[in-house]
Amino acid sequence: DSVASRGLGDVYKRQMCNKYVDDPKLDPFKNAVHKWRENMAKLAKTATCTHLAEITSESALTNIDAKKDSCEECGHVGENWICLLCLTTHCSRYVKGHMLAHGSETKHPITLSFSDISAWCYTCDDYVDDPKLYPFKNAVHKSKFGKDLINYWK
Repeated sequence: DSVASRGLGDVYKRQMCNKYVDDPKLDPFKNAVHKWRENMAKLAKTATCTHLAEITSESALTNIDAKKDSCEECGHVGENWICLLCLTTHCSRYVKGHMLAHGSETKHPITLSFSDISAWCYTCDDYVDDPKLYPFKNAVHKSKFGKDLINYWK
């Protein structure tokens, strides 16, 4: 019984006593890993978007606290995003959707997640990555972890 013959689902099964065992406790982990892999695959395929040209602030987020900054509408702390055009903070579509509403109302397409430090373009409806985003991503990373983000664009 080779690994290749077992299929993808078995990748998430725990090995005990040389037997693969299904464990429902692993389901949340399995789902999170699938979501992360899908997002990273999307990000890897995403070309830079034309809407990045709208970002003009190079002073990028000097007073940000990604752990404490709250949504300007509802006060939620946690799953928030920052608009990279006007630098306002709003909650995600999975909380109350205030960043989505902000993007729609203001036509500000580029946002950055405090949770996973990914950038999203609402107009392209996709993740984006570009060297221009590094100062913003670094500021959020530094506020969360106290150190600079590795600059993989160098």
